[in-house]
Amino acid sequence: MPQYMENFGVSGPTPKPLLMGEFGAFKFAYPSPAAAVPALLAWQRDSCRYGIDGWLLWTWDTDEQRELWNALSGGGIIDRTLSPKNRPDPCA
Repeated sequence: MPQYMENFGVSGPTPKPLLMGEFGAFKFAYPSPAAAVPALLAWQRDSCRYGIDGWLLWTWDTDEQRELWNALSGGGIIDRTLSPKNRPDPCA
């Protein structure tokens, strides 16, 4: 995370909102959606210290990118885990 943020010139919270677009989990790295959940949560949580205010999962409900788990894979475990309804403050 530190190198990614440095590459984008983000060193910490800013007055303007920062949105992280397209974070996700590749199937070659995680054998199941359930295995991907801890990594997605960590990625989201770790980005908070840089002032990231919002996140967009790479793919929500499409199988067009077959190499990625989507939010509805595995019965929707990624959807339920990352949902603002279930995690109103991902930085907590």
